[in-house]
Amino acid sequence: GCGACHGSSASSATSATFSTADTTVEPGETINVSLVVGHAPLGGAGLNVSATGGTLAAGSNTRASAGEITQSSTQVMSGGSVTFNFTWTAPATEGTYTLRGAGNAGDRERSGDSDDKWNLASSLSLAVDDGCEDLDGDGFESCDDGSGDDCDDTDATVRPGGSETCDLEDDDCDGTIDESPSSGGTS
Repeated sequence: GCGACHGSSASSATSATFSTADTTVEPGETINVSLVVGHAPLGGAGLNVSATGGTLAAGSNTRASAGEITQSSTQVMSGGSVTFNFTWTAPATEGTYTLRGAGNAGDRERSGDSDDKWNLASSLSLAVDDGCEDLDGDGFESCDDGSGDDCDDTDATVRPGGSETCDLEDDDCDGTIDESPSSGGTS
């Protein structure tokens, strides 16, 4: 939270809400994210956002500081809220990553007094997935677009580097059927 400078506990009078068009992304993909901070009677707002992985980068009214996103300066609310914009670049490793954020609303006096009201946003979960799966558990993936290493992801014996058998199948995923078979009859 923001207790050291902006009050000892969260205030339900302040809202902080993440928004993004994409919650499932490819490794290395960059997406736009925003945090909307609202509190109608107060005129200014700030934020702090962290991520469990990936890279945060500043937008037009934010700045990056120690791997987190904060406001570039106290932003003036319009209609009782302000939208802070930034980007998140997914890491290379697939998994679920979390953005956590806090929004602060204040009177813009920079005094850190009791007029400041902060609250935590519900965390934003982002899935990093390359669209490829290892359905047969052989350690090789096939992808939604037909690419990937595994030419038959329904059979764990068929995989890159597998043993070619005389079965009219490409058991080693090299594009050639039954070359140098190790078993299963004659070619």
